[in-house]
Amino acid sequence: MGRKLICLTMAALLCATGVARAQDTFFGDLRVRAGAFFPSDSTLTNLNKTWFGVGVAYVMPSIPLLGAMQTELAVDVFTHSAGGSRGTVTPITINIVYSEPTSVVPTRLMVGAGAYVIDAVGASKTIFGGRVGLNFGFAGEWTLDVNYDFTEKLTQVTTGGTVQFRGSGLSVMLGRRF
Repeated sequence: MGRKLICLTMAALLCATGVARAQDTFFGDLRVRAGAFFPSDSTLTNLNKTWFGVGVAYVMPSIPLLGAMQTELAVDVFTHSAGGSRGTVTPITINIVYSEPTSVVPTRLMVGAGAYVIDAVGASKTIFGGRVGLNFGFAGEWTLDVNYDFTEKLTQVTTGGTVQFRGSGLSVMLGRRF
């Protein structure tokens, strides 16, 4: 039931942004990024303390949610492979963005929610999660993204017993706008 609710919510948000976009002349902005993810849950840090991260974010025409300046769709992949183990955390989030473009360093505050596909311990599962982050612009099109992702607790049954953990953690990524 939870997975269906997440999928339906994401589909409704995407449809709503499509309608808003058709009424606006702004066609968005694409940002790609790469960096590191530092899991905050001991189950994931036991696998590896630092994970590699890549992602893409598309700034969509603004939907005036809570006074947001912009709305973005972000997809990231945080992964590790070490000592015979591997794992991924893939957040797919809709973020509302508040910005301060007139400051010396253009700064954006992001708050979002979405589906998190976690394949780290046991079978792959999709759960609900959220994101809070800051995005700093510099040197024209370059950005530094600092995000904290948090998820609901996930329970996995493995050969060693039952494991409960969260796919939460801090990511620091360098990006470029196109």
